[in-house]
Amino acid sequence: MSNWKSGLCGCCEDLGLCAKTFFCPCVVAGQVAETQGKSCCLFGCLSLIHPISWFTRPHVRSLIREQRGIEGGFCKDFVIHFFLGFCALVQEGQWLLVSKCLGISMGIGLGKSATLRPGYSQIYNIYWLEVLGEPSGSSMTRQ
Repeated sequence: MSNWKSGLCGCCEDLGLCAKTFFCPCVVAGQVAETQGKSCCLFGCLSLIHPISWFTRPHVRSLIREQRGIEGGFCKDFVIHFFLGFCALVQEGQWLLVSKCLGISMGIGLGKSATLRPGYSQIYNIYWLEVLGEPSGSSMTRQ
């Protein structure tokens, strides 16, 4: 079984994503839903309507878990989103960033090898790849 890339309370690993999720949760929810073949606009808007979001957001989380082989169930996802919705959405957003950047299980190709800088956090490596391009002289390359 696989695990999430960050802990449920790992919001501070990426303050930019944390702020984006706090001020515009519908954007993050829509982007995460889009990775699972759902409508970004529809699921983003539905995430703002709380009685509905209590079912749509756990549904998307369940799809991610099934795709990545992460242990759990819909009931657990429901409870997590009901009580810790912000933390769950940040965690899913971090999964989205890692998946997008490294082309994991979504058919996304980088067009270049994904080089990670040793000694840096995963989020920093993603920033490095997306914004700055590949670092020269790095010793860790994803096969």
